[in-house]
Amino acid sequence: MNYEEKTVSSWFVLVAVVLEIGLIIILASLSISGKEINSVWTCIISESVFLVPILITFARGTYRPHMQKIRVRDGILSALIGICLIPIASILSIMTQPWSGDAVSTSLDAFYETPAACILFLFGIFGPATEELFFRGLVLSRYEESGTAKAIFASSALFGMFHMSLNQFSYTFVMGLCFAWLAVKFQNVLPAVIAHMAFNLTEATVLLYPGVSDQIPYLFIGASAVLFIFVMRSRMSFDLALKESKEPITLISVPFVVSCVLLSMIMVLQLLAQFLI
Repeated sequence: MNYEEKTVSSWFVLVAVVLEIGLIIILASLSISGKEINSVWTCIISESVFLVPILITFARGTYRPHMQKIRVRDGILSALIGICLIPIASILSIMTQPWSGDAVSTSLDAFYETPAACILFLFGIFGPATEELFFRGLVLSRYEESGTAKAIFASSALFGMFHMSLNQFSYTFVMGLCFAWLAVKFQNVLPAVIAHMAFNLTEATVLLYPGVSDQIPYLFIGASAVLFIFVMRSRMSFDLALKESKEPITLISVPFVVSCVLLSMIMVLQLLAQFLI
């Protein structure tokens, strides 16, 4: 991907932001007018926002996601990392709830009204796949030439801000760092997709089937133990071969700054609403 192609790709981040904000405004207007909103279609359209830039850049030949077969061991390792992120996400969410509210609980009514099969597919498979192809695929590859560490941080920050809630940003940013590490470590988006799916599927299962939550502590302990054994046996290095910038590509571009400003404004408004309402 040359400089011009990377510049065009960076603008697609802003396109996704504008589409997502536009969708929120439309849904809010429909809700205020009293019209019923189908949660399944809302989820499909919201996640499909990420598919627009992916499909356009793919059709232009300027983006090909690094997706290839991985060893079963690496797939299991990725899934275990995703599961082990759940208690970390829970702690960070609880810490920020006093001043930012619980973003997930506000949408649980629509969640429970949706058929379980749709929830597991949309929230556990479709959503993680599209988000990883966008953030750990298109966005990460766009910024990697400015330096691997910067690219990981930038893509993770955008991933967190796209959830448009300080509460969700607190843990999705950390999740983004782990998913980006997997993508860079294996030079493959698939491990990040697997980890994200494992996280979301576990969370969705707990919400759909409350009785399962009693077994969750054992799942975390077991997953952590198996993950530790996997890492020790494979002697896996957690170091990354960090790239240095070789091209005149700056991370602080117009679309990146505008995207961050717009997403930050949404989070600030959500935070103010929490205190005022």
